[in-house]
Amino acid sequence: MGDSIRFMINNGADVNKLLAGKHASALMVAIYAEEEDNIAALLEGGANPNLPLTGEMALYGSPLTMATLSGRTQVMRRVIEAGADVNSSPVGKYGSALIAAAYIGEKDCVECLIDAGANVNLQVENAPFASALQAAKTPMLREDYVVIRGKDDKEYIEACLETLPEKKAEVVRLLEQDEATA
Repeated sequence: MGDSIRFMINNGADVNKLLAGKHASALMVAIYAEEEDNIAALLEGGANPNLPLTGEMALYGSPLTMATLSGRTQVMRRVIEAGADVNSSPVGKYGSALIAAAYIGEKDCVECLIDAGANVNLQVENAPFASALQAAKTPMLREDYVVIRGKDDKEYIEACLETLPEKKAEVVRLLEQDEATA
């Protein structure tokens, strides 16, 4: 599929054009749809991994935060290698990619971001949690889990939420090990 994207880019498609809706850009759509060939083609074609988003489009804040919420570190690394700012705190529900990873209890994502230079003590004002440590210590709402995972299968959600406190406790330990204080 990436070949189609490359063809469009080679023929003048604007890879950074803002789209209506919560996915905001072609890169965000490709990340949401888990289309790794298209993600690669868009980034190679100049898609901005720090594209500023506003309004409804800002739900996820940034391509890096969306990749983080998917739990796919390979995609996160690709977006980071393309120049995503790991300490960006764009408008969006989660404030930063590290805060999002901590809130959903994704230890591998937290490690990936820390390894890439994310500030474990970054404070944000534009989100429900001021820091990653606060997000990791806050129980996740079922409604948030449904939105993030895109599924409303009651049994699946309940099974995931049962294991979440343990995962979040691991994230707290990891953040504190890296000297998170806030």
